[in-house]
Amino acid sequence: MRSISSLCDVSEKPLLCRSHHSIDNIPNNQRRGICTYYTSLVKSSSDNNNNINDTIQQYSSSIISKRYMSDEIRRGTDLLADSLAHGSRRKIILESYAPSGVDVKGLVKVGGIPSEGDLEGEDKIIHMNGSIVAFPDACFLWNVKHPDEVTLESLEVVRLYQPTVEYLFIGCSHPLPPHELTRIKKEFRKREIVTEQMDIMNAMGTFNILNGEDRRVSCVLVIDPNDES
Repeated sequence: MRSISSLCDVSEKPLLCRSHHSIDNIPNNQRRGICTYYTSLVKSSSDNNNNINDTIQQYSSSIISKRYMSDEIRRGTDLLADSLAHGSRRKIILESYAPSGVDVKGLVKVGGIPSEGDLEGEDKIIHMNGSIVAFPDACFLWNVKHPDEVTLESLEVVRLYQPTVEYLFIGCSHPLPPHELTRIKKEFRKREIVTEQMDIMNAMGTFNILNGEDRRVSCVLVIDPNDES
């Protein structure tokens, strides 16, 4: 178990070594920011140890509790915006996920009387509680909570979907049983459906990109509420 303070040069400020918050769930690209935050705390509040540790605890907790891929990118250009907006049909966009479920955009639009902060006709983000199965213009809850429950039978909805999809991406935190994954790939290959298993974030991103290109793509995301990985 590594602590946040182990990433920073705290040789001159041993008080920071008292922090033992786990960083196992903090993405690499955020750790440098944490170190910078530590340095600024040392410079501005080095005489008040209790306030520093309280602030560090709040900051660390806020990062760990954030949803994956949600509102972390504040600048730059959205390369998918034009492709996802192109075409006559509404396109499903997988925005982010959390232990409780997945944020999905493209299911509902703001009506003629928008709430404060909303724009008329704007796509709303809906949080779907649990695992999901997504298609180019539709998304459904899926009664699966663990990779062991992903079977050929549980994926029957993908095989029945019309028009037939070209790709199926299975996103989960842990590998599927090898025997069952081989069985799934073999049966879907007969229908000319390419099937791949990957982690949840990559499955979401790949689905969004191919859907932006108007490919016939599907994606299932296994959300285990008890998964701490």
